[in-house]
Amino acid sequence: MLLSSGRGGNIPLEHLNLMFNIDQRLDNCIKTKFQDISNIIQLLYHVEYKSDQIEAMINLLKRHKLHGQVELFPSESIGDLINNYSKNPYFSTHTSLHTIKPFTDICLTCQQPLELKFKEHVYVFKIETVENGCTYSARCCHVDYYSNGYVRGSKQFITRDALNSVVNIFIWVERMRTQLN
Repeated sequence: MLLSSGRGGNIPLEHLNLMFNIDQRLDNCIKTKFQDISNIIQLLYHVEYKSDQIEAMINLLKRHKLHGQVELFPSESIGDLINNYSKNPYFSTHTSLHTIKPFTDICLTCQQPLELKFKEHVYVFKIETVENGCTYSARCCHVDYYSNGYVRGSKQFITRDALNSVVNIFIWVERMRTQLN
C-alpha cells in the first residue's frame, strides 16, 4: 500500500511506519533528527526522502495518533537501525537511543527554558551490549547544567536522584575528572 507524498510520488506505508517509529525513539533535542531519519531510510531502502517531507509526514501522523487513528504494522528493529546508523562513519550525527540531558528543562535562577548544547559522545554499557549515547549540557545565568547536577561558580551540586543512582554518579565523576584534566 502507498500513501501520496503530495509531491508527485508515493511513500510505501512500510517507509512511513519506519519514519514514525524512528521519530518516536529519537529525542527532540537532536537538531538533525529528520535528516538522520532520511539517512536511515536511504541506507535501508535505497530511497531518498527530503527531511522537510519526512517532518511533514510525521507531524501528520502525530496529529492522527492523538485521535487514536494511527495503528501501523510492526517494522524492523528500530533500536538496531538507530544504533547501526549512529556507528556509521559516513555520517556525522548526534543521533542516539541514549540521549542524556540535564536534569531540568528550566534555569533554576531565571526560570527560562534551557538551550541544550551537544557535549560529547559516550558509550552506554548494557547487560549484553555496548551502545552509543550522547550527552547534552546547558548554561544559563552563569550556571552549568548536567544530567545529575549543576555547577555554580566553584561549587558543584548533585541532585538527590543522582545520589540514588550508581550510573549517574559514575557519569558525574567521569565528567568532573575530564574537566579537571
